[in-house]
Amino acid sequence: MVFVDELYGYEDIVLINLSSGEEEIISHVPDIQWQPDIDKDWIVWEDWRDGAHSRGDIYAFHLPTRTEVQVTDTSWGDWFPGVSSEWVVWQSQKYGNFDIFDMNLTTRQEVQITTDPSRQWLPRISGDQVVWIDERNGNWYMYGYNLSSRKEYQISSGPDNEAWPDISNETVVYVEYAKRTQPYLMVIKMPDVVR
Repeated sequence: MVFVDELYGYEDIVLINLSSGEEEIISHVPDIQWQPDIDKDWIVWEDWRDGAHSRGDIYAFHLPTRTEVQVTDTSWGDWFPGVSSEWVVWQSQKYGNFDIFDMNLTTRQEVQITTDPSRQWLPRISGDQVVWIDERNGNWYMYGYNLSSRKEYQISSGPDNEAWPDISNETVVYVEYAKRTQPYLMVIKMPDVVR
C-alpha cells in the first residue's frame, strides 16, 4: 500500500508492507508529492519538486530495481496518475486543455489517448482498460479506452454528472452527482463489447 505522509514537513510518498507493517519512504524531496498509485512492480505519483514552475510532473518508482523514473518533465500540468503493470496514465494540459496520456514504463513509449478539445480528466487503469471523465458532450460522462485494440468507447450517457472513476478488472466504480440530491457511489460491469 502507498500513501502520502507529512511527518517530515513535506508530503512524501510512503510504501507500507501490509504483512510486516514496515514503512519505507519512497520519495522524500521538498515540495509536494501526492496522488500515489501502486500495482505490481511500480509506484507512480504526482510530483511538485520543481515548485510552481513544473505545475506537476509524473514520477515512478520501480520496486525490484529501487529506481526512480521521471515520467514527465513539463511546464504544464501533468496530474492524477494511475498505474497497472508497466502502464501509467495521467491527465495533461500539454495542448491547452486536459487530455489523457499513457506510457509504457518499460519501453518509455508515450501515447496520447484523447484529442478532443473539451476536458478529459481523472484517468484510472486496470490491465489494458483505461477509464476517465469526459466533457465532450456537455456533462461529465465516463469514457474508456482499450490499450490493446486502441479503441475508445463511451461508458455512460445519463443526465447526471459523474466523477472519480476507478476500475478493477471488469468493474468500474464512480460517483454520480444526481441533480439536486446527494452524490451516489455507483458500480457497473464493463460491457463485453469493450473487452
